[in-house]
Amino acid sequence: MATYTKTCKFCEKSFKSKSNKSIYCNLKCKKKQIRKDRKKQGLCTACGKEKVVKEKTRCKKCQEKHTASGYKTKKARLDKGLCWKCGKNSVAEEITMCEVCNDKYNKRSVSSYNKHINNNKCTSCGNTNTNGKTRCNNCLKKHKEISKSRRDVLIEGGLCIICKKTNKNKDRGYCDECANNIREYGIKRRKKLNDSGLCTKCGLAVENDEYSICVKCREKSKIKHIETRLKRKNAGLCVECGERAIAGETRCLKHAANSSGFSSVEEFKTWKYGQMSMPQRIIFEYIQNMSKDNSLEYNTKHYLDGKLELDIYSKDAGYAIEIDGPVHNDNIYGKNVLEEVIRRDFRKNIECKNKGITLYRIDVSNEGVCFANHVCATILKNEYSIVASKKIEDMFNFVKTRPHLYFKKRNPSF
Repeated sequence: MATYTKTCKFCEKSFKSKSNKSIYCNLKCKKKQIRKDRKKQGLCTACGKEKVVKEKTRCKKCQEKHTASGYKTKKARLDKGLCWKCGKNSVAEEITMCEVCNDKYNKRSVSSYNKHINNNKCTSCGNTNTNGKTRCNNCLKKHKEISKSRRDVLIEGGLCIICKKTNKNKDRGYCDECANNIREYGIKRRKKLNDSGLCTKCGLAVENDEYSICVKCREKSKIKHIETRLKRKNAGLCVECGERAIAGETRCLKHAANSSGFSSVEEFKTWKYGQMSMPQRIIFEYIQNMSKDNSLEYNTKHYLDGKLELDIYSKDAGYAIEIDGPVHNDNIYGKNVLEEVIRRDFRKNIECKNKGITLYRIDVSNEGVCFANHVCATILKNEYSIVASKKIEDMFNFVKTRPHLYFKKRNPSF
């Protein structure tokens, strides 16, 4: 029989055939040409019936079938201990690809990555990219969502997001080893960029030698710093470290002491709490610990007219506490002083009523600790809907060694 030499329509290679009608050298080239033609027409490359959405080659049904069959073959090969790519070479338990397939995959991915970057294309989808990054905006969003979901799954399972081993630190998503590696890598990278006169954040040239980052990165970091401080301030946290802030302050004890110029935290405590009387301090700390209310203030004059001072005030709950000592009832400093104190208390009651502030009065001179305990329990119940687990009497145990405190010792334990 006669043989004919022909050129393949797809690969354009010469081949010998017995029939004059054959166009393709083999079945693979024929299938590839059919897929190519269907792709040009905007049809599914598998079935050729339904139209496809942009940036995709298969319809929904064919895509689902393809993924399901892929997962099946992959699982079957891995169960047998074979490479999931070629299905020929044997692989260890933890590894999924053999060395040959892994090398091929790495070479192909590196070459395609470099090609896309040189042609200003997205390294994920291959479309034109104008944002100056390796991925386009759509691929960046998808990548962020996928990485976030994977990260959340690992954190919930108590695993490190980098090495995927058990993580003992609940505050952060990576273990101690990975944290040290990240820190060391960051120090080395910053040092290398700084020595070469580049920005330690974006890697571009720095205009001024005094700074280690460029102008754009400086502006971004300033805005980010202001935003984080505002978020922490609104949440009642320390603006410096993010821990719980002291009432009436924007910082924690440590940073408040440093910003105020004190050498130690104890000095700052004595100065700060020295402005309050001992019963006021005890009630303030008790309510703050029980309710976890960060908006509590003491000795504030901002909310009432006529420079009237409130002993304890909650900005969020909208109530105030007045601690009445012996000066409010007994003639200690003369009649005129007592009358002035009574007049001021009456004005304070009216002002609080007009402003919509519920005022609780604790008369520590007459009722003592038992009455303070009752009032604090009602405050927690009414304002925070909390049942008091601890009594304020426990916080007054040191009254025995504090004779200057003006409580009447009705409780036999005192």
